[in-house]
Amino acid sequence: MSYTVKALETIPGFPDIAFYAIVAVVGLLAVVFGTIAAIKLSKPRKKAIKEEIIALSQDDNEIYKALGGKDNVTSHRLVGSRLSISIKDSGKVDGESLKAMGLSKYILGSEKITIVLEGKSRELAAKLFPEDVEG
Repeated sequence: MSYTVKALETIPGFPDIAFYAIVAVVGLLAVVFGTIAAIKLSKPRKKAIKEEIIALSQDDNEIYKALGGKDNVTSHRLVGSRLSISIKDSGKVDGESLKAMGLSKYILGSEKITIVLEGKSRELAAKLFPEDVEG
């Protein structure tokens, strides 16, 4: 190892060149990844919130219809940005109707559908289950 360091020290200005090269590469990477993260975080969120506002403008009967009817919904739970709805029959859920209403982020299981919302989960829960949602 000492031979390698000795050999590199014989190159004029090597420590300075290496330092500036490393700083330049790290700076460039920070700018590139920062820009990518900013683009990815800003666009989908705006689109998702716009879609959720469209969903909130729908008649709650239309949303229930897409969920397979009021009788298909057994219970619900609001956790942060997710509205989990227990259902009797997942075959009755119309995913295309949910997407058309702006509820495109959902996970459908055999006995539960979880609708993932950016910022309007409380409003949607209040619309569908007004008796259970507090202020």
